[in-house]
Amino acid sequence: MGNEIKMKPIDSWDIGVIVNSQAYQDCDYMWLITTETGRPFVLKCMDNISTKERLERDYGLLLHLHEREIPVTLLLMTKAGTCCAEVDDGLYILYEFLPGEPHGPLSEHAAEIFNSYGMTLARLHAACST
Repeated sequence: MGNEIKMKPIDSWDIGVIVNSQAYQDCDYMWLITTETGRPFVLKCMDNISTKERLERDYGLLLHLHEREIPVTLLLMTKAGTCCAEVDDGLYILYEFLPGEPHGPLSEHAAEIFNSYGMTLARLHAACST
C-alpha cells in the first residue's frame, strides 16, 4: 500500500473534509488523518490482523466497557453502521487519535509489570474468542 493513504476507504466514514493524511509512525498499514476541524483520526488496515466477525465481537466488548466508564477507544461506526469498512480487498477501522508522548526506556520492574499485563490481556482475548 505504501505510505500514501488510498482515499477510497476513508469515504466509508462521515468525518468531514480531510486536510492531511500521512503514514503513522512510518507504518504501511496505519495513517494519521486530520480533518478541517483539526480533529485527528487513525485509519488502520486490518487485513492480516483480524476478521470482520472478530472486529464486531471486539467492538461489542469495548462498547460494554465504555458504557461502564472504563477508558477504552471505540472504533467509529461507518456510514453503513458497521465498525469496519470492507473496501476492495481491504478491511479498515477508524478511531480517534489519542494524543500523548511515547514512553522512554522501561525499568526492569516496569517491563515485568507490562509483560504480566500483556499476558493477562492475551488470556482475556483468548477467553472472549471461545
